[in-house]
Amino acid sequence: RRELASGLLRLARPPLRERLERLADDAWEARGSLADHVNELVNDLLRIAELESFDRDLLRILVYALRPDPRTTSSVYRYLRCEDMNAHDRHWIGNITPRTRDDDPHWMIRSLAWFAAVTQRALVVMVDQVDLAGFEADSTKIFRRAIDALYRIVSEIPSAVAVVACLSDLYSAARADLNRPALDRLEKAPPIARLQINRSYAEIEAVVARRLSWLFAEHGTVHRPEQPVYPIPESELRQQEN
Repeated sequence: RRELASGLLRLARPPLRERLERLADDAWEARGSLADHVNELVNDLLRIAELESFDRDLLRILVYALRPDPRTTSSVYRYLRCEDMNAHDRHWIGNITPRTRDDDPHWMIRSLAWFAAVTQRALVVMVDQVDLAGFEADSTKIFRRAIDALYRIVSEIPSAVAVVACLSDLYSAARADLNRPALDRLEKAPPIARLQINRSYAEIEAVVARRLSWLFAEHGTVHRPEQPVYPIPESELRQQEN
């Protein structure tokens, strides 16, 4: 969330960039309220050629996303997930009205992918553990709708990348219901990567260390490479080996 929003700093030039950096450091100064200050920043951002047609409310959300306030972060996430919010939650994002229509999730992902592209980044949508939905007929329908939605996004925004992970049993059951363009995208561009069930400890350690490194950075602490899985006891992870 904050990583994507930091793309604003790439587009903004001084002194607008410095004003955004002060907001990100929670050291902003303005005569009015935070909402007024954010609106002024958005007005200046919309003067940038790459952003002049961008949705104003979503741009406001990305500006709020720069703030290191967990209350603001919670409301930003809810807006990006197209969830409804009460007045208290909307207060932390300047009372922006959430998008809750049926097609708004697709609009949201497409807009974020476009924003990532203009800031010279790629939006990666990762759909993991799809098999948790189950193996019933309704589950394969859900899987097909998810693939259709992802296919629309990567087709409309070339810089967007979708990664889908599930058990082979579910994919085999749902494959017959997928159309040919979706199958070609899933199986040929690039080819399917099949993961082994059993993982070595080195692989487990690498995955957990990468996740912890990101988690520590999000909370402003330092990940120690010499203790890659701290604070998780090594003995617990070794129980997952093979």
